[in-house]
Amino acid sequence: MKRLKIIAVVGIVLAVVVIILSLLLLKKISVPFAYPAKVEMKNAATDSYITSQKTSVVFNVFSGKDSIYTSSKTGKAAATDFLTKTDFLPAGLDKNLKDGRTKEESGKQHFYYYQTIKDIPVYGSTIAVHIKNGNQIYGADGNVLKDQTVGSEKITLEQAGSIAFKQALSDNPGVDLSVLASEKVILNKQLLGIDEDTTNYLALAVEITGATFGTEVDTIYFIDLDKGEVLYTKS
Repeated sequence: MKRLKIIAVVGIVLAVVVIILSLLLLKKISVPFAYPAKVEMKNAATDSYITSQKTSVVFNVFSGKDSIYTSSKTGKAAATDFLTKTDFLPAGLDKNLKDGRTKEESGKQHFYYYQTIKDIPVYGSTIAVHIKNGNQIYGADGNVLKDQTVGSEKITLEQAGSIAFKQALSDNPGVDLSVLASEKVILNKQLLGIDEDTTNYLALAVEITGATFGTEVDTIYFIDLDKGEVLYTKS
């Protein structure tokens, strides 16, 4: 009888392990992770997470107490120090980051960056590093690409702009439209959370605006510079 009880307990434990592994594989559940060796993160809050997908990394790490990293430097240099010593981000990422805005409030500093690949901005990619007391990093969050490959450019920017404008006219008949701005970007649909497509498309983002009889338009069209197709629109 005692042997049967032991077998039953072992069976239940194995079943629980199988269920947990199945959930992780099928639903990609974020679980407490092994913190990087280079950065002291034992103080991170339990709901911090790092989700590493095939081509991207999404993370939100905040301290439950004190800080997750104390730098020997201060201010922006401390933020850079943290980024270069953080193992969960792609190697060399700090060299492909461009400065965004900086915000200071109540003795805290917030440094924002955006990722580039071959000096082309990755649309929707951001990194924020949060610092207190000059050198204590108490949080970091963002989403970046690991894959550095970029699609080819087979049509001109002028052709891409014309495709975007033609599509805008079709979407907004009778509206007086004009191109407000355009920029070459890298578009990854998985990074934006709009699709499982992991391709790094080289695209032209064209912002088109207009207004007629109470109808206002402000839409960004992303045109694939390889096939000349509309990849995504954002209003």
